[in-house]
Amino acid sequence: MRFEKLAALLLFAAASMSSVAADFSAWKQRMPIALGRVDRRTIGLLPVDATVSLKAADMADPQNPGRELRLVYRKNAETREIPFQLSRASVWDGDSSPSVPTFNARLTFFPADGDQAGTYELLYGNADARPTSYTTDLEVGGEGPHWTIENSLMTARLRAGDTVKRKRIDDRHADSGQLGSVTLKSRPATPITNQQNLLHWNPGVYIPRRGWVQAYAWDPPPVCEIERGPIFVEVRRGGPLPTVPEVELSITYRFFRERSFVEVSTRMDIVEDLGVVALRNNECIFNENLFTRMAWEQFGEVHDEPIAGYKPANKHGDLVRLKPDTPWFALYQPDSRIGVATVFASECNLAPRGGAPAQFEHAFSFTREPRDRQVFWSRPQILFAKEWDRKQLITVPKGSVYAEQNYYFFYDTEKAGPVDAVRRLSRAVQNPPDVKIGPYPFAPPK
Repeated sequence: MRFEKLAALLLFAAASMSSVAADFSAWKQRMPIALGRVDRRTIGLLPVDATVSLKAADMADPQNPGRELRLVYRKNAETREIPFQLSRASVWDGDSSPSVPTFNARLTFFPADGDQAGTYELLYGNADARPTSYTTDLEVGGEGPHWTIENSLMTARLRAGDTVKRKRIDDRHADSGQLGSVTLKSRPATPITNQQNLLHWNPGVYIPRRGWVQAYAWDPPPVCEIERGPIFVEVRRGGPLPTVPEVELSITYRFFRERSFVEVSTRMDIVEDLGVVALRNNECIFNENLFTRMAWEQFGEVHDEPIAGYKPANKHGDLVRLKPDTPWFALYQPDSRIGVATVFASECNLAPRGGAPAQFEHAFSFTREPRDRQVFWSRPQILFAKEWDRKQLITVPKGSVYAEQNYYFFYDTEKAGPVDAVRRLSRAVQNPPDVKIGPYPFAPPK
């Protein structure tokens, strides 16, 4: 296993809590960052990710940016420092004449509450600056890939391998680092998990001669990285799918400060032609008695129904079949007051050289498995269901890509209402602010 602990380039503004205005005159350069089309009902719920690019010559030390960079928010006469996290930093020196080394990085921050007309500025060019001190509620424990990640609202445990490994790979719960369980700190008596202690199963494929092969069979993932910071903890895993090297798989989880959702990004690259019965993603599995109600939104209408009142719509147990881009789907239990939801962010599925990808039965489904006394949601890209003889194989050509991003939201229904908080998160996901970076509305001083 290749394991890396990446030291995040971290900045957090402890001075932002002070009522005394900070003096930023020593910073000689500034890059404006403006947020447009702000939804005031959801601003601050999700972080902003912005790619920044600065001339390295204008920085005091581009190889150590965490010392000098600051983010401030200006609105009218108010100036305050904003916590942020810097990641994926590099200096590019090439392809220009004359050479102009450029510092590039991803900047992540939570916008100021009520932001409407203010402007953020990334300050740099202060050789005497010192790193700031900071606090965060994010903590990481254990060893990779089965870390435990927690904040003030929840504890998330990534799956460790079983002591005894089963011979069949589709029955093996390996040291994969898949999301295994989440416990809300307001509801410690009711962890959200299942009998396998494995919530997130996919992405995966089914090929008759090889069986079901899913991400939880990684033992461990060939690539496993963690980045720790005050705004987020990011776990990145990747490598060929076990026994199916034709699929190069990557999964990224991001856990945020003071938030009880997980950003889940997955990508399957088909590196050789492949014939499959199923290619499935976004699958989370729960014990049947953990939740009693389900809810979703379609065409702007909210549906909230008892799970027990639905009979299977087909032979493989689907209770609900929805559009693949359904904004959200939630399960909750009024008695224990716990809820969980998948909130759709995006999909990007492409055939080689672009165009329509191979897809078959591409829908969002909620399914009951009576034999295992479990329920699950999933979004297949390709699926010959159980009522097919499953001898037919759909060709997925080399160069195909299946990628998507979802938010898994764990919440207390007493504090948030059965689905009110889910709808608010979905609104934030679907209506991000417009991020404008650069000299508008004014140029950095010369």
